[in-house]
Amino acid sequence: MKKITLLFILCASAFIGTSQIDATVNPIGLLFGTFGVGGDVALSDNFSTELGIGFGSRSFDDGLSGTYKYTNLSVEATGKYYLNPDNGADKFYAGAFLRYINRGYSYDSPQTTFEGVEYNGDYDQTRFGLGFLFGYKIVANSNFVFDFNLGAGTSIADSFKYADSVGNDISIDWPGLMIVGKLGVGYRFGS
Repeated sequence: MKKITLLFILCASAFIGTSQIDATVNPIGLLFGTFGVGGDVALSDNFSTELGIGFGSRSFDDGLSGTYKYTNLSVEATGKYYLNPDNGADKFYAGAFLRYINRGYSYDSPQTTFEGVEYNGDYDQTRFGLGFLFGYKIVANSNFVFDFNLGAGTSIADSFKYADSVGNDISIDWPGLMIVGKLGVGYRFGS
């Protein structure tokens, strides 16, 4: 946790005193009930750092079998190197990322199982990883920004737990692969 806090402080301090910030949102995530924002700070024409935060929460009762709840929190720090920028920190880039994500699901059933027991289950997953990505950023004359990227890496810390009311307590080792992607739409502030 100390490393994540230090990383956050370093990324936040990069925002102070800069003259160019690209603020973006993820419109695809909004379709699925998640909200993601990012702030990309140009440190030079060829290099920028971005801090992205995403959150999602859903809850619904199907009226028959129970209530489902879902939460998702992600924090991602990215360093981007632009190969041939036109307007500073734009066009094709390669970079590296650090990503923290926590997902939780729960299920509560008012009905009983065939053994006469109410069924409730909880799932929790936490991952921290790093990797590489490639992307392309378009900055229009009106300062609107379109940022697309895709990357892959490895999980260096992974925790998964599942427990339910009938005695199942499962821990699974997921593959270490982490996939990241972004479709960001936003606006460039500053020069």
